[in-house]
Amino acid sequence: MLSSLTFAMCVVVSKAAFNAGAEGLSFSLASLVFSVLFFLPYYALVRPARLTRRDYAELAVVGLVGSGISNALLYVGVSLTTASNASLLSQVVTVFSVAFAFILLGERISRRQALAGAVMLAGALLVAGQGASLSAHLGDLLILGMAVTLGLTGSLAKRVMSRHNSGTVAFWRSAFGVPFLLVAAMAFSPAPLAGFSWYAVLNGLLATVTIGMLYYGFDRIGVSLSSILSLAGPLFGVSLALVLLGESLSAPQLAGGALILSGAFIMVWRKRWKWS
Repeated sequence: MLSSLTFAMCVVVSKAAFNAGAEGLSFSLASLVFSVLFFLPYYALVRPARLTRRDYAELAVVGLVGSGISNALLYVGVSLTTASNASLLSQVVTVFSVAFAFILLGERISRRQALAGAVMLAGALLVAGQGASLSAHLGDLLILGMAVTLGLTGSLAKRVMSRHNSGTVAFWRSAFGVPFLLVAAMAFSPAPLAGFSWYAVLNGLLATVTIGMLYYGFDRIGVSLSSILSLAGPLFGVSLALVLLGESLSAPQLAGGALILSGAFIMVWRKRWKWS
């Protein structure tokens, strides 16, 4: 539950930074750099097992996709759309996590999960269709792209996590994402280092807590219950956006958000339905 709140705060803090003039890629780079720095004490205390060349290669791919590309899509997307839309659309990662687990890991998709995925995607279309401008629509598409890359990351990281603890994977995922974002910011941002601000420090801290608490929850109460509790994330995000940023929601956005949350709940609920 704490990780859901801190992720929602990440979205709101980043949107506040963009409202104050920050640029997406430079802010994404700065946030990830600070996240790595906040992870360092934990990584030093844990003293993880020695990594092999194979581990580093796999972690580099996980970092490129999960922290590099994903963070760029998330923060550039948030800079173009509303924090409310970003919070709701980010939940669609559940659909792509199941899809990539089926494609890459051979995990079974039940009829229940397929129906839930269809419901969530219908909700995402409703939410994304409410953009007031072309840039808002583009921002929503980038958030959905982030959901795709995070869904892929889960399957890519699964083999590494069978050999190393989740903290090790989280640290190196962030660390390997930094070079990608640095190159992207140098190539496409007018001021690649301008994102280093107190907003980025706070966002990096919140991102570190989000990842740390999420993996802690996986270890203590399991993935299923953690996933169910994570459904509170969009609710926190929308609430904070309404109160702190003065955003508003239209009726179609509310309906789309309800579909996304309902589909996600059905997706992660472990009850054995007779028709699944």
